[in-house]
Amino acid sequence: MNKNMNTLKLIIFFGALWGIFEATLGYVLHFIPVPFVAGSIMFPFAALILLKAYKSLESRKALLGVGAVAASIKAVNFFMPVFIWKVANPMASIIFETLMVVGVASLMVSRKPAIQASAFVGASIAWRALFLGWYAMQYVTTGFLADQISSIGTMMSFAVLQGAFSGLLAYGLFIGFEALQSRLSINLRVNMASALIALIIAISLTIAPL
Repeated sequence: MNKNMNTLKLIIFFGALWGIFEATLGYVLHFIPVPFVAGSIMFPFAALILLKAYKSLESRKALLGVGAVAASIKAVNFFMPVFIWKVANPMASIIFETLMVVGVASLMVSRKPAIQASAFVGASIAWRALFLGWYAMQYVTTGFLADQISSIGTMMSFAVLQGAFSGLLAYGLFIGFEALQSRLSINLRVNMASALIALIIAISLTIAPL
């Protein structure tokens, strides 16, 4: 029972932490008039959170819970007067990012730099490829043609070029944070109360900008 509670509190905490980043940094980045900036920068933070959760939980399956919490926090906006796809698209990206990191998490924490870097880049490109499929589904069902799927060139740029850039950025962020954590001897201590407080903060911040 204690192990299950420990797993639950960490899933809630890391999912809430992701929700906080989405509601603050992600919200600000969308005001930058360069289309690929938000997605390229947010994936590195998502990957960092998922990998720290992976190292704490020692379970890839538990990462699905972290992604579910983060997506559920975003789903709160469905109760607000906002265009449905403005909520559904970020939720989809959270789910796709989670699935791809889960698939290669063990490689991302490898001691071999080449394997690590390849895993980060591969996951970044793969979740974007899934997102292109998501946009294609929107086009078929609603007629809305997103810029990302308007041509072969824009699809390649979104998935491969921006994906590779974002993946390398994620790799650098992870390595830098690991070095900083080791240097400062930072040990994360989370209890259920702090996890729930983080969840409340994430939900509040998600609602606030609207």
